[in-house]
Amino acid sequence: MATYAVNMIVYILMFLSIITKDVGGFAICWTKTDPEHIRIALRPTGVTISWTTCGYWDFWNLINDTPTPQVAYGTDPDVCDKLSQYNFTTTYNPNPIFTRFFHNVYLDNLDPGTKYYYKIQETEKCVRASSILSFTTAPLIINCESQPINISIVGDLGLNTYFNNYEAEQTIIAMKQYISISNFFMHIGDISYADLYGAVVNFDFYEDTWNRFQEAIEPITSIMPYQVLPGNHEATCFQLSDKVCPPYLKNFTAYNNRFHMSGELSGGYKNMWYSYDYGQAHIIMINTETDFKDAPSGPGTTLNAGNFLGIDSQLAWFEQDLIEANKPENRAERPWIIVAGHRPMFGSTSKAQVQIAGIPIIAPSDNCAACRDAFLPILCKYGVDFFMAGHVHWMELLYPLDCNGNVVANHFDNVDGVIHVTNGAGAAPTGAETVDTADTYRRAFFFDGYGFQQLEIKNCTHATLHFINSSTKQIIDSVDVVRSRSAK
Repeated sequence: MATYAVNMIVYILMFLSIITKDVGGFAICWTKTDPEHIRIALRPTGVTISWTTCGYWDFWNLINDTPTPQVAYGTDPDVCDKLSQYNFTTTYNPNPIFTRFFHNVYLDNLDPGTKYYYKIQETEKCVRASSILSFTTAPLIINCESQPINISIVGDLGLNTYFNNYEAEQTIIAMKQYISISNFFMHIGDISYADLYGAVVNFDFYEDTWNRFQEAIEPITSIMPYQVLPGNHEATCFQLSDKVCPPYLKNFTAYNNRFHMSGELSGGYKNMWYSYDYGQAHIIMINTETDFKDAPSGPGTTLNAGNFLGIDSQLAWFEQDLIEANKPENRAERPWIIVAGHRPMFGSTSKAQVQIAGIPIIAPSDNCAACRDAFLPILCKYGVDFFMAGHVHWMELLYPLDCNGNVVANHFDNVDGVIHVTNGAGAAPTGAETVDTADTYRRAFFFDGYGFQQLEIKNCTHATLHFINSSTKQIIDSVDVVRSRSAK
């Protein structure tokens, strides 16, 4: 009853102070607002630009305030004379207090390696134009000595809490400092942790947490592609059970509306699994949560998500994508194959994240045996170079491994085997984790603080992994990887 009263007060205040006035049967806005949460995602020859608005009230109805999303763009900040041609809008939460409209436009057939300027256009009702922003398209690949690329990779990043020593903000600040030496960012699951913050006030905080997180990363996402993949904390509105969540807050719904990754262009599915090319790399984003046998967040589990296309479709797509990437002409142009998924297959194991009187409340974030069974044989068969994971709240680099998880060599100089990297140190609200069993046999590097990593691809045979401490903003370790490609 108290929650209902609070919601009604908020509703009335919104009605009175925001937004609309009825004049001759038409609703108008008292003041216009800015487009929010501006974000960019990669497309084969361009980008998707997305943003969020709140809508406006026509007495009892909440109306989309941007019926025709549009972006003006060009290569001169003073002459953004081209207009986006394709657009669409989605929404998912019918509660008018928390409804948002998610707008997307495609900019295709852009020149490679070019800086473009863009401005989200003003709408007739409620929304101002954005400031002029910019992004740079992927470089043109001419040969193996083409422009190096830097991919900044973060996992398991939410907002500040007591448990993470308020380090989430430090990670975001550090990421912003590395924008100038990054081509794009990857967030490998567990984005915002709205499902942990939402366990009070009738789950009203779920949407608010998503909004605050996307606002916090907007200085990055508005000028640089921000590629995402699903983690367990995107599955539903409450991590401990989906049964308390309304249907529109289950099954990765918020995640699939708040980002748009063009999965269909690679034969994938929405933001759940897809692939893309960038520079000398082919990158595959997989879903370690659903749509394979014994998937940890699949039907019948606590999170009860998926399956989107059944238990076989993702794996069939994954193998076919790698077959295509390994065609001689494709592997010659993009020899580095990177696969990213939220849950790790190997590495050290952790203790329970939260315990009360010795009883685990939030289970440890350990390795995923079902993921290993499903994906590892395919990774090995097609010569994948890196498997990037998150989920466990530290950074750990393993030596190259064979299909059975055995170390191929205790170095990275011209040896085969998949290089597994766990990178879940962004700053989860539950904080860092404590090692239960250290994988000293496979481990090449370990850091149990907060941070993220950069993968620098220098040319067709040389790459470097950099590990960055969020607190100091400094690189704490770098590892060179050399692959002659003789075995590929």
